[in-house]
Amino acid sequence: MLADLNLQQKRYPDAARQYRQILRQTSQDSEVALCLGRCELEAGHLEAARRAFEQVLELEPGLESAQEQLKRVEEKIAQQTANQRRDRVKVNWLEVTSKLAQLGQPAAPSL
Repeated sequence: MLADLNLQQKRYPDAARQYRQILRQTSQDSEVALCLGRCELEAGHLEAARRAFEQVLELEPGLESAQEQLKRVEEKIAQQTANQRRDRVKVNWLEVTSKLAQLGQPAAPSL
């Protein structure tokens, strides 16, 4: 009951902790696992959300709400990964241009 109240009040980390405690006692409760997944997703814990939604689908294969949420999580993870790659390329480019500037070389060849 307290977990549900925390979920309603958007206190996602507290609710997630409480749902995890409930799942330790009743690991076969797909509704609790679904709520845990929602909390983890809203808190930005994408891998934990993925595991929770996968657990729901193990308990209730084909449950549409869990499938939709899992798809949403996987899209966010893919976007996050793409952003991290893009940021690494930016950082590498900045390092290269900085070193070239130190050497007195232009960042791009002159035409």
